[in-house]
Amino acid sequence: MKRKTWTENETELARQLLKKHSYSTVGKILHRSKNSVIGQFYREKVLKGYTPPPDSPFTRKKEKNIFIDN
Repeated sequence: MKRKTWTENETELARQLLKKHSYSTVGKILHRSKNSVIGQFYREKVLKGYTPPPDSPFTRKKEKNIFIDN
């Protein structure tokens, strides 16, 4: 499946539509999936400096120095 990149116009339209509609409905209007719409706004949030809290149940701690013995 080829990825369809978001244009500025689509992002702005989605932002306006989200004021009145759900992520799922906005996805249907823009011919994208609900997760695509959610992901776009999450990536935008991360680019603006958002970092999830370390104690969040949805973030995993990255383990350092993992060695596998054969």
